[in-house]
Amino acid sequence: MAVSLSRGTSGGIDKEYDVLEKLGRGAFGTVHKARRLQDGGVYALKVLDLYVGMGPNNAMEMAVREVRSLVAVSQPGHPNVVLFVEWGKVGNSLWLVMEFCPLGTMNDFLLKNGDSCNSLFMGHIADAVAFLHGKRIVHRDLKPDNVLISGTAQNPIAKVADFGLAKVCGNGFDVYSQYYLQTDMAFVWYGAPEIWDRHYTEKCDIYSMGAMFAAMLDRTTIRGQDGKPLLAVHIQGQPLAAVQRQNPRINLAAYIMRQVQDGNLKQLILRMLAYNYHDRPSASEVNGNMGASGCTLQ
Repeated sequence: MAVSLSRGTSGGIDKEYDVLEKLGRGAFGTVHKARRLQDGGVYALKVLDLYVGMGPNNAMEMAVREVRSLVAVSQPGHPNVVLFVEWGKVGNSLWLVMEFCPLGTMNDFLLKNGDSCNSLFMGHIADAVAFLHGKRIVHRDLKPDNVLISGTAQNPIAKVADFGLAKVCGNGFDVYSQYYLQTDMAFVWYGAPEIWDRHYTEKCDIYSMGAMFAAMLDRTTIRGQDGKPLLAVHIQGQPLAAVQRQNPRINLAAYIMRQVQDGNLKQLILRMLAYNYHDRPSASEVNGNMGASGCTLQ
């Protein structure tokens, strides 16, 4: 199936893509693998689901405004951030053209290949989040399925994807609207305690990053809505944030990363998971404390 993307009366990009296959569906829309007919390049096309609580016209106008800024920020790019190539409209839908990462999600890659790339991927993710925060972009939905793997199996590169799309697809005045909470239950395993009070700062990304890192070290999983295992830490089957909201003074070290050596990395992750967001480190501090270990996958 071929589709032509247009930016409407403001000037179209007038490029056609051959949609090859559906790659999956996430919180913000459906992703397809596609080939650009102009040059034969392979990309990922995401059809965005827009929150229409304020009306479809307002939703599209707000989404286009946010997408424009995200595409501009992602270029010329960062090696650990998925590149937003361009955007366009197909009928009443908003499509986003992104860099294609052939090795899939970090969640699936690590579950298949083991933990030999943990240190490498943690460094990549920390660098990406520090870059985004430096550009004043808060991701809002960091989780293992929103980190994609490029490169080769022997030399993989982790790339943070879908940054800012929670704001594009959700209500701009309330990102954690009922719509968002209902459409992606996976994020509750990585979301910070304060988001349930609709309080969101860049420190929520730090918490989510810490939850991912702890899950990577513990190798614990939960079952997603589709039955697929997801790397996630929990306390007796409950998300960390839910338990912390019930008991803000709980000692997480008694429940997670118990087999991990008590060193700088473990202590950093525990700080990232602090209940009080003021006690969490910044993205630049996390990045500065990450080692440069390579991947030992053979």
